[in-house]
Amino acid sequence: MNYTYYYIMNYLPKRYSATPRQLDERNELYSFKDGTCSQHIKDEFCSVIKKIVRTNKKDYVVLFIPASTSMKTRVRYYSLSIYIEKQTGVTSTIEAINNTISFEPMHLSCNRIDHSGSYSIDPKLFNGKRVILIDDVITSGTSFRNVANILMKNGAISVIGLFVSKTVNPDWQKRVA
Repeated sequence: MNYTYYYIMNYLPKRYSATPRQLDERNELYSFKDGTCSQHIKDEFCSVIKKIVRTNKKDYVVLFIPASTSMKTRVRYYSLSIYIEKQTGVTSTIEAINNTISFEPMHLSCNRIDHSGSYSIDPKLFNGKRVILIDDVITSGTSFRNVANILMKNGAISVIGLFVSKTVNPDWQKRVA
């Protein structure tokens, strides 16, 4: 399946020298990952959500791809979930997708293991709904597609991704050119 996604800013990994703007975006992403969501990110998420749902608020639900642990998921997304619901009128919950195991974050472990097989889901929170699925970073899109497929197999009508950042890797551009 081909899924649509949106992102707010670019993420240039630390191994590359960055412009002042790229450093600001990197730091804003890292703060988000640590549980501090800037007003900029909150407002951009709400703006995109409003454009997606238009007047069909009841048809949608906002869900979140879990962080590496349940505690990190709660710290990262709980207040954002409440903010989104208040600002957009769209139901938002961190309870629909949960970790069944904790794991080391990918950026620390340097492994790119997809953990979507270690999630438990609660289909009653999204069955028959169009899902807006939020996460911190999209790189290759594998985790997003895998979670989206799980949601679709369990009753979601459609899934749209919404990310803080998309990874920009200058080495990829060199290989394409």
